[in-house]
Amino acid sequence: MRTANKLALIQPQSKEGEKFGDPSKASVLAISELSRNPYEGNTTSRERIHPGFGANAQINTGPYTTVQVTVPFAGSGKAGVPPAYAPLLQACGLKETITEAKPAGKDKDGKATSAVPGKVAYTPISSNYKRVNFWYYYDGEVQQLVDVLATAQISCTAGGLPTIQFTLTGLYNKPKKFQAGSYELQNQADEIPVNKQNTPTFNVVGHETIAQSFALDLGNTVSYQNLINYEGIDITARAAKGDIQVKAVSVETADYFALMESHKKTTTGELRFVHGTEDGNIIEYHGFKAQMSGFSEQDQDGELHYKMTANYLPTDKGADNEFELIYR
Repeated sequence: MRTANKLALIQPQSKEGEKFGDPSKASVLAISELSRNPYEGNTTSRERIHPGFGANAQINTGPYTTVQVTVPFAGSGKAGVPPAYAPLLQACGLKETITEAKPAGKDKDGKATSAVPGKVAYTPISSNYKRVNFWYYYDGEVQQLVDVLATAQISCTAGGLPTIQFTLTGLYNKPKKFQAGSYELQNQADEIPVNKQNTPTFNVVGHETIAQSFALDLGNTVSYQNLINYEGIDITARAAKGDIQVKAVSVETADYFALMESHKKTTTGELRFVHGTEDGNIIEYHGFKAQMSGFSEQDQDGELHYKMTANYLPTDKGADNEFELIYR
């Protein structure tokens, strides 16, 4: 089997336990990396006393499959239209809200109305997750994962192309023979480099920074359980955080130390990152209550940089509101 012959296909489920017969209606993903652990699970030893030496059989008590898939961190190419990998964002415990674009015009009373830009927003939830079927195609064979839930890591580094890596957990099915047909990639713009021209905004708790990198780890705990009268996958916790690396400036210009000094008080504020400048391929991240920790110094091409971890706390307005990811 040739390692280069791979495809990643997804199809949203309407309910838990829904298993599609084949991927004929699935959508293909643009992928840069794809790997799997095809047969995982807790094992127990079937203990036997032998008259001589010998191993005991190892029994998988609950098989499941995990997949890591990396896709471009880019929009659909059309404002108000979700990107191709949107079902995986929802499988990460994010709620999708679509605002359709509307041109300027007049209301029923003849009064002028402003144009409404299209956008798609993703915000965290802690129940009623959307699940997907995922097909891992590998040179004439396909393995289907059902009830997939996930976590994700976003990586944006200056001079590179931004990515989002999903780690999927799904119910196990044995691979079977399958010849992939023709799949057309839809609603996927090309990713663009992280640089001054394409990344106009990176504001860290009130400081407009010169930065080397932005990263976000959703921090989902995705658990597989196989119990009496139940087999399933759930997201049981979330602790979003991510490393950022910024160019050091004087304390008078930007006091990053004040953000770190949790021994005196906990300082929090908004972190805002925007990548892209053309409609349909602009992505905004808003962390509404970011707290910095893990301060260290980095030598970046002879310049001093500060590396910090941004921890995204729930706001005072309630739970499930740590951040928002917007495609527009």
